[in-house]
Amino acid sequence: MQQLYQARGLLSKDFTGQITYTFCLPYVLEELDICLTFEKQHYDSPAQVPVEELADYCRRHYNTTAYDSFSREQLAQLFFRETKTEIHISASLNDHFIGCIHKQLLCRHMHFGPDELSEGCLMPETMDGVLKVTVLAFQVLMDDTPYTITVSGKRAAGPNASARVTKRPSKEIPAATVENTSKDFLRLELHNHTTESDASLTCRDLLEHMAQDNVDAFALTDHNTISGHPKMKELLRDFPSPIQCIYGMEYTTYYGHILCLNLHEYVPWDSIDPKRPELIFTQILKTGALAGIAHPFSFGYPFATGCRFEMQMTDYAAADFIEIFNNPEPLRETNLPALALWENLVLNGLRIAATSGMDLHNRAPFAGQYATFIRNDGTAVPQALTRAVKTGQTWVSRGPLLVAEAMPDEKKVLFRIIDGQKNGCPADSRKKYLMTLTMPEGSFAEPISPDIPLSISWERFLVHAGKADPCPVIPKLYEQDRNSYDTAPDPESLLCVSPVLYLPLTARQTTSPAAVTASQLPTVTPQPSDSTITPMVNVDTAVPI
Repeated sequence: MQQLYQARGLLSKDFTGQITYTFCLPYVLEELDICLTFEKQHYDSPAQVPVEELADYCRRHYNTTAYDSFSREQLAQLFFRETKTEIHISASLNDHFIGCIHKQLLCRHMHFGPDELSEGCLMPETMDGVLKVTVLAFQVLMDDTPYTITVSGKRAAGPNASARVTKRPSKEIPAATVENTSKDFLRLELHNHTTESDASLTCRDLLEHMAQDNVDAFALTDHNTISGHPKMKELLRDFPSPIQCIYGMEYTTYYGHILCLNLHEYVPWDSIDPKRPELIFTQILKTGALAGIAHPFSFGYPFATGCRFEMQMTDYAAADFIEIFNNPEPLRETNLPALALWENLVLNGLRIAATSGMDLHNRAPFAGQYATFIRNDGTAVPQALTRAVKTGQTWVSRGPLLVAEAMPDEKKVLFRIIDGQKNGCPADSRKKYLMTLTMPEGSFAEPISPDIPLSISWERFLVHAGKADPCPVIPKLYEQDRNSYDTAPDPESLLCVSPVLYLPLTARQTTSPAAVTASQLPTVTPQPSDSTITPMVNVDTAVPI
């Protein structure tokens, strides 16, 4: 191939942003190669690390004292090992997305040809016209970090080569239509990556890993690319299991990650404004996709700039859901604040669904981890998921599901524990369980067994309902290995977060949530969940039936 263009540049320390180069291809190409190289990915030694600067940043921004017991030498080793310059590359041709290489490599190749197509890339219908190559700089550790972009190509053969000579015979493969099984609830794994971005699993590996654990459906959500979609559709055509795929993407921006589900077309995020993030959510939703906030409290800079959701959301109604549990993340530092954020939004009047994700990058085990469950309504999972998210009917659970049934004529709500059929955490009648019900002005707790449904009278809810009408009630299920229920349960024992109940105080009956309403909410400061549980009261008000 012949070199067509080359551009070089230097990046300053702490630069975050993008630089786009625009080239006009000189002729129709049969092959195209775009290469990004950069240097100085890591500090040269621990002695080069600005220890005090980074440690102070972590203390202030993450409210952590975890480093207080570390010596300076230990901190230097930590930051030397865990920080890096992170630069990725994306490209479009004639304003159509053709790929993104989101991998931790010093040299990134985007190759398009009749015999080779790089992972993370989509074959364009033509290799002629205006090429835009964007350097995505997430984190730069050192001043004067050099990078080089090289564009090479092979001219299409023949004097009459047309603009479509390199068109790849890749007809659109329709997604398989699969009827759901007779199961009442479906287990979904909604956050997964492959070698199309930065994971070690190919599309086939991911599919087989999900099928081996009897997952009903899984999402394909690679970083900033949808290149895995046609590959997964091809694999599913002849796959022996009825497992289904939810096609999506994880928008990986400098200010936070946005998880998209049922996304079938790429929506550019080049002009994302962290002060007006609702705009990108609106663009995504216009395509018919679902858009939610992924791992909002993950650690970002200096470990992984962009992983923490730092966009200034003024209207959380722009999002369909919040990922309250990202399984690889630590529970207390990142997942519990995400749960508290979601709870506070709900208790302040917003109707927004909760989800979880494995954030799978390898063959990590599923046992003991949270998954998202929805009711099986007999339709294909992508459609069922959209309905469940839009109506708030999602369960986040390690296995047992806490299910509520309204009984308006009797002025009570009936709760049951149902086995979600997830390996590693079945509902067990030999274990002790605690149900908590959180409302705007308080919470209360009741023991519950998988063998016996539990009814809660209307009057119990009124004590903590406040003025909200309808009143949101957040049910949660814990495993308890003790006989005392008069203190807040251990967050480590949380098994299930159930769909929010809405109690219309005027009608004195219980209803399921309606469609999501667009309401303005102030910024919410997360607080620990269930921190003020009201002790169990007279069993006459909570009669097992």
